[in-house]
Amino acid sequence: MGGRQTASASRLEYLYKDNNYKTTTLGRTGDTRNEVFVNLTYGTAVVVARDACSATTSTINYDSYHRNVGVGSCDATTGAELLRSRCAAAVELVYNWSATVKNNNWMIGLGGDWPVSEKFMLTGSIMYEEVERHVGHGVAEQLRQPAAAARTTRTPRSRRST
Repeated sequence: MGGRQTASASRLEYLYKDNNYKTTTLGRTGDTRNEVFVNLTYGTAVVVARDACSATTSTINYDSYHRNVGVGSCDATTGAELLRSRCAAAVELVYNWSATVKNNNWMIGLGGDWPVSEKFMLTGSIMYEEVERHVGHGVAEQLRQPAAAARTTRTPRSRRST
């Protein structure tokens, strides 16, 4: 018995969530999530050194439905009923609109533990993350004019390293 024993571990996770708010008239109507996580660790049975790497990716969609009431304050005399009713006909300053937000995220990381002496261990990690977001807006069909048609915007990617 003269060789070093090694230990390794790996983990793979998948998460799916689908929230559908069927009774919600106005506000968030649903969201869907798909997430994957992977972790690999390698080291010796007696802690001499341990290295790890991990990666995760996720896609999240948020859907919502809203009503704009541009008549000032929403009390009984200025439009509270228009605010409550999703089916009310659109008028000049009162209309329904929808939004969809889609986030794509991914992250990778490397880390390790390295003993420097019997009582001192050096631990470190580095991670890189990237996020991309798409936002789509739509207005009620009655209000669509060439300049006010439904449009999608794409925000620039954001990057972060820690």
